[in-house]
Amino acid sequence: MEMKKDELKPLDLEKLADEIIRVEYPTYEQTTILQMKNAIIRKKQLIKQILEQHIELAVKGILLDINTSLWLENKQKVRLTDLIIGWFPDVVENEEEKN
Repeated sequence: MEMKKDELKPLDLEKLADEIIRVEYPTYEQTTILQMKNAIIRKKQLIKQILEQHIELAVKGILLDINTSLWLENKQKVRLTDLIIGWFPDVVENEEEKN
């Protein structure tokens, strides 16, 4: 599925963590039980931290591969798309399944 440029946006981990927590607690901000609300907010923050860690490792890995491939450019042809697929296979697989 092709996406238009205006449909694409930077990754917002806060929004992503909020969407994940809403799967289990769709209206958590409306709860009147303060302890429950605070526990859900802490869980959301933990989800965000986990996402940050995993994405940071993947981005560092792909940047290292890009730098290495640029350094090896004359010896070996490496497509940027192949590097992205290698580090973010789930994203690419999901796009292929949609088509």
